[in-house]
Amino acid sequence: MGRALRVVVVGLVLFATWKAGSAQMDQLKFEEAVRHVATFSAEQDEAAVLQAVMKEAQALSLPVEPSLVLVKKDNDRIHIELTYIRTIHLLPFYSTNWPFAVKADTFYIPGSHIR
Repeated sequence: MGRALRVVVVGLVLFATWKAGSAQMDQLKFEEAVRHVATFSAEQDEAAVLQAVMKEAQALSLPVEPSLVLVKKDNDRIHIELTYIRTIHLLPFYSTNWPFAVKADTFYIPGSHIR
């Protein structure tokens, strides 16, 4: 009985680690994508940049609301800031809401285009 309980506990810990790690990897991929959008958005207006950010969020199935995305362009800089909350099912019987934030403040490359 004790051995079976240990196996179950180890399995639950591995499951939770996998779910948390997957959510964090998606966050890192999204941060990189937002930085890419910021860097290569010279010819785009703020609405086009917002659409590009939303496209990246949809590609990763992230629950990002357009109303929570701030895009501000100044001369040769762009600032993108957003927050979202993602429900993580850490265990089959337990889920939690994790807040995530993304900030990108960078110079953009003149003459470049978002892919």
